[in-house]
Amino acid sequence: GIVSWPEAPKAKLLELPSYPYQSRYFWMDNRNKDGVVGHSFELDLYETGWEERPLEKENTAEDPSGWVVFARHGEASEKFAAELRTGGENVVTVFPGNAFKGLDEENCYIRPGVDEDYASLTLALAEQFPNGRVRILYFWMLERQGERGTNEEELEWCFEGGFMTLLSVVREATRPGLSSRLDVQVYTEGLSMISDDEVLYPEKAVVLGPVYVMPIETPGLRIRCIDLVLGGNEELPKEVYEECQQVVSDEMIALRGTKRYGECLFRLPDLPTGANRFRFGGTLVISGGTGGLGLLMAKYMFESAGANLVLLSRWDMPSDVDREQFITEETKMGHALRQIASLEAAGASVDVVRADLADEQDLKRALREVEDRHGSVHGVIHAAGVVDPQP
Repeated sequence: GIVSWPEAPKAKLLELPSYPYQSRYFWMDNRNKDGVVGHSFELDLYETGWEERPLEKENTAEDPSGWVVFARHGEASEKFAAELRTGGENVVTVFPGNAFKGLDEENCYIRPGVDEDYASLTLALAEQFPNGRVRILYFWMLERQGERGTNEEELEWCFEGGFMTLLSVVREATRPGLSSRLDVQVYTEGLSMISDDEVLYPEKAVVLGPVYVMPIETPGLRIRCIDLVLGGNEELPKEVYEECQQVVSDEMIALRGTKRYGECLFRLPDLPTGANRFRFGGTLVISGGTGGLGLLMAKYMFESAGANLVLLSRWDMPSDVDREQFITEETKMGHALRQIASLEAAGASVDVVRADLADEQDLKRALREVEDRHGSVHGVIHAAGVVDPQP
């Protein structure tokens, strides 16, 4: 029967999110419900790219109650903070240091990677700027630690001075209620390639995680990334001053001279269909060949092009006697051996060659072995990697 829960003895009414139980089926598969064919919608493919996106001056935001500039001594970012201060803005400059130095009227020093420094900084900022929005200009990812080219020092700085500092500042800012009032602009160099002659610093990509994810998890937070090309100049381009005055929805912006680009998605044209371009019966080398993805590609290439399969693996093919034992085991090797046996039963030629892809000399030795056994190699598929616990 129907129970009146509020009137039931010793009952407690607990409000939970729910939905009407109408037994309707919403999963997208091949079930035919009421004559509707599953997956009847168009599947489009997209890739990221750049389009010119001039700055709309009407997007000028309300004046912030304060500015926080993460800068480094002797660099363009320190000069930029001084220019803001000269222009009458209320600016706090945060420098990386070997010891924490509390906020005075203008400067603060924190140790990247030290949680208590982040907590002290955000508490001081909340006290200094109790009302209104606070704009953070994050220049620590603009100047590089070491020489041109990725090195251990630069990788460590990008992680501690980039990813962890952004994440920790926003996390600690939630405690005094500051995170919902933050407008964060992360400035980088070498993160985006607009023209082919630009130099990329892929280690800086670690900051994109916080840029894309933190606004979803932190109500009121605004954050975006602006990529520049300094070209050795000791001053930031004037376009940075115009950009930092704005609050726009673009998550990723690239400034190149007087031009401004926004990241967007471009729909790819329909993929061409036709015959397999791999030489029929040719020798195909698959790295990670005894893994789940490698074996899937091996099966497809044998069935579609009659490929002579060479699977690179971290283990040698066991002898016939040992193979009979291992093939029954519920292990990665056992699963791979069963898949190989299925391919061989279908007529495929399968050769397993041991190779450590992380060892250049061992890989060269394995490729020489492949050439000695099979002659010319007509194709290579790189399928090494771990995507789940299965082989």
